[in-house]
Amino acid sequence: MNYIEGVKMISIIIPTYKRFDYLKKAIQSVINQNYNNIEIIVINDHSEDETRKIKEVFPQIVYIENVSNKGPGYSRKIGLNYSTGDYIVFLDDDDYYTDYTFFNLAIDHLEHNPECVFVSANADELYVSTGKIKENHLNVFGELSSVEYLRGFVSEYNKPLSTFTTVFRKSSLIESGVLKMNMVNDMSIFLRVLRNGNVFFLKNSVGIYRIHNENISKHIKLDFLIDNLKEKKEVYIYIKSNRLFDQYDLWWVFQIKTTVSYYVYGTIPKLHEMNKLYKWCCENSANKLEIKIMFRNYYNYLIDYRVCTFKRRIKKFLRCS
Repeated sequence: MNYIEGVKMISIIIPTYKRFDYLKKAIQSVINQNYNNIEIIVINDHSEDETRKIKEVFPQIVYIENVSNKGPGYSRKIGLNYSTGDYIVFLDDDDYYTDYTFFNLAIDHLEHNPECVFVSANADELYVSTGKIKENHLNVFGELSSVEYLRGFVSEYNKPLSTFTTVFRKSSLIESGVLKMNMVNDMSIFLRVLRNGNVFFLKNSVGIYRIHNENISKHIKLDFLIDNLKEKKEVYIYIKSNRLFDQYDLWWVFQIKTTVSYYVYGTIPKLHEMNKLYKWCCENSANKLEIKIMFRNYYNYLIDYRVCTFKRRIKKFLRCS
């Protein structure tokens, strides 16, 4: 894992919190890659458990521990600051690679295409509770201009499940201001770096994305979500001010819908949280009618969900009586 002359280094940044067994699998899958100049940086987000022993298992890693629990976004920025590689991968501790040629393929393309800011692929989903694997396929392949991918981001072109299937050019991450971001999650990273160059997508799936009860989509906090929307708004302002494409207001409404849907259907927020979110979206969108219609559907869903939940509890109580 040391510097090798003539071979560009890739830094793998792994934020972790209380997932020692998953973390070991993730690190081993990086070591199994057939690329021979890799730096692994593990940022322990103050896990007070056996995670602190990870360097005993893998002495070659760079190990950093936060003095308090700061969240994965903070840890990603710490890892990026410490990294010495020319290329960067953000790997979550519960994901792992199954294609050990991925780094070679990605870096080979980046080395021969200096205008490219990242090379990405997709991952298959592993449902931990059942052990079943769902295959995933991106609907975009090969090279795409940054403006075109940004225009159709999520609406027309799939987003990779996670950043661990993407090798970023470090200079592009820095130039796009990732270290200054408050919200450093996968979608925000993709949107930011798209300011700096073209992108390239591989056809194959290169790893496994675990679906389990601890996934962040099931535990999103409102402040986290609003920070996410604020970062998307920065991109919206950038698109609008530079007139990158028409219908930028519709693009913004769609990004709001994508983010809020993830929150509503994954977390099932409380009414006062939805009211606060609705107010923020209205204040930050020119198309208030679209926002009103959108949230009316969310409110109806949440009411139906809670009514059904209440009925199930009543039935269960009556059976036990």
